[in-house]
Amino acid sequence: MQQQAALAQALLGEPELVFLDEPTSGLDPVGRLLVRDVIRDLAARGTTVFLNSHLLSEVEVTCDRVAFVKEGRVVREMALGAAERGLEVELRLDRVSPAILEGLRRFGRDVHEADGRVRLHVDGEPSLPEMSRWLAGQGIGLYHLAASRRSLEDVFLEVVG
Repeated sequence: MQQQAALAQALLGEPELVFLDEPTSGLDPVGRLLVRDVIRDLAARGTTVFLNSHLLSEVEVTCDRVAFVKEGRVVREMALGAAERGLEVELRLDRVSPAILEGLRRFGRDVHEADGRVRLHVDGEPSLPEMSRWLAGQGIGLYHLAASRRSLEDVFLEVVG
């Protein structure tokens, strides 16, 4: 209740700019939903809301932009649309060689093999059919291809370390 009362107090006078520090900390799921709704309503009315939080899942569902800060400096800023984060792709191939790993680098970055699977990051879905065709053209059997969105936590760890 104190958290919600503090939020209500901050919004008196309908400010154009609001800074919120961990506004959902200590709240139950219903309280978090209510705070998210308040933040969305503020944004819809044109209020700029700066949300500081270590709960990246909360940031992911509440915000439309994010800035990562390290040692007091913004090291990356990005929109939270799915395209900004790209995809993490996992492949299971009939065989893997250094030449195949090198060839996959044209489709993405951070290409590596572990536990019989090849993993890489790609910018978006359009590269997946191209990658499949390229592998087939190399005579490589593709037994599994799974693509998933990278979480904000994954991006944070990549950017901030």
